Amino acid sequence: MRPPISLPAGLICALLFAGIAAAQTPSPLELGMLENVNQFRADPAAWADVLKRERSWYRGNLLHIPGGTPIATQEGLRALNEAIAALESERGGLSRLTPSPGLSRAAADHVRDTGGRGLFGHKGADGSAFNQRIDRYGTWSGSIAENIVYGMGNARAMLVQQIVDDSVKDRGHRLNLLNPAWRYVGIACGHHKIYGEMCVLDFAAGFQEATVFDRFEPGGRPGTPQ
Repeated sequence: MRPPISLPAGLICALLFAGIAAAQTPSPLELGMLENVNQFRADPAAWADVLKRERSWYRGNLLHIPGGTPIATQEGLRALNEAIAALESERGGLSRLTPSPGLSRAAADHVRDTGGRGLFGHKGADGSAFNQRIDRYGTWSGSIAENIVYGMGNARAMLVQQIVDDSVKDRGHRLNLLNPAWRYVGIACGHHKIYGEMCVLDFAAGFQEATVFDRFEPGGRPGTPQ
């Protein structure tokens, strides 16, 4: 029997994304987000140490990321400390998420539709909900969810923002990241008119890719079948 081959994490990400069409070639930010999400799911307690190092960045409710513009938070250190305590009790060992071309296209639709308009939230300019966007590109089973994160511009910081989940009462973004039901994820990042950058993460327990679908055009105008 041949010995197992060990691949670098970054190469694994690239190979996992290889099934996405050329028009959906993942950006470095999207690849970084995927790898950071999977590292977090594997060992959330390790990320508690990451958060502890950020305690000194807070001045009241202002978060002073080194080299960046101060960010006004609503909860300040309270949300950070709550996240640290929560992660230290997590066992981890969750399965790696496999990137899905269809879920990535659904996420990319929302980035294109809302980013240029400076819109915020899960509702598209065309009135679509995230489940409707996912339905364009396949059939999901079990359950689905969506995270959206704005600003920052690097994968680690944008993941930390979802983990801390400042001002989100139920910490829904963190709960989505740690949901053991997920097997597939679609990630798309791009420009946002107000916040500079945004990333959309669509999760699914099960997902069957569509073989034919309409290309979505911002504003809700379907294009030609692919």
